[in-house]
Amino acid sequence: MTIPPWLQPEEEPGKWLAAAQAAAVYIVGLLLLTVSVSFQSAAAPPAIQSISLIPTPQAVAPPPPKPEPKPEPKPEPKPEPKPAEVKKPQAPKPDIALKEKKKKEEQERKKREAEKKRKQEQEKKRKAEERRKKEREQKRKEEEERKRKEEEQKRKEEEEQKARERARLAALNAEARAKRGRELANISELFQGRIRGRIETQHSHPPSIPHDPNIEAVVVFRLKPYGRLAELADLPEIIESSGYPEYDESVRRAILEAAPFPFPVEPELAQKFKVITLRMSPEGQ
Repeated sequence: MTIPPWLQPEEEPGKWLAAAQAAAVYIVGLLLLTVSVSFQSAAAPPAIQSISLIPTPQAVAPPPPKPEPKPEPKPEPKPEPKPAEVKKPQAPKPDIALKEKKKKEEQERKKREAEKKRKQEQEKKRKAEERRKKEREQKRKEEEERKRKEEEQKRKEEEEQKARERARLAALNAEARAKRGRELANISELFQGRIRGRIETQHSHPPSIPHDPNIEAVVVFRLKPYGRLAELADLPEIIESSGYPEYDESVRRAILEAAPFPFPVEPELAQKFKVITLRMSPEGQ
């Protein structure tokens, strides 16, 4: 570092001492400046103020001798910044804590109310669904009952109609049977009268037999189709004698002479006219 000319010592007695003092002041100021810069580099460096190290010149102070250049002092190591300390959370003040507590309680209350409302809505929906389900089930049962009653009524009406039809047919059949029975009875009576008439026509009343209505002979004979008499084994047979053998024999002869007899063609009467039973009396002869 070059010393200004005005600091150089003059060739006067006592000037060397003043020059040495000035150099010492300069060095100390330089050291203080270096240390100050080292400490301020760790933080935000403030604006460096210029420090004047030039002492007020003395008129009589001789210039100090030219010192030998000394090595510049090494800058001291910068102190490592300490880790930032973790600040512990300060306990909230009582009024803040109370507000926080009330806020949490209000949130919990609203949450409970919302949950309660949600459950109420769910229960309401469930009950409404159950009510609709019951109504549908009731309607279904009523519809089934209505259909069942309609079917039952229809079935009863059909059965009554069938019963009336059966009764009508039965009445018609009964009437027809009765009518047919009357017809067959008339036909049977007609053929029996014809058969009796043929026998009476061929019968010769014995002169010794009185015309007494109490005299009666019951005779049985069998006929084949078309009114022919059966075989000899089935010839007329007197099953009840009149008490007069001559009269009984005359009846038998009349039957043999009158054959063949009128024979009905109706199947219902054909079986009946296979066996003829007659009561013969001289009263009607």
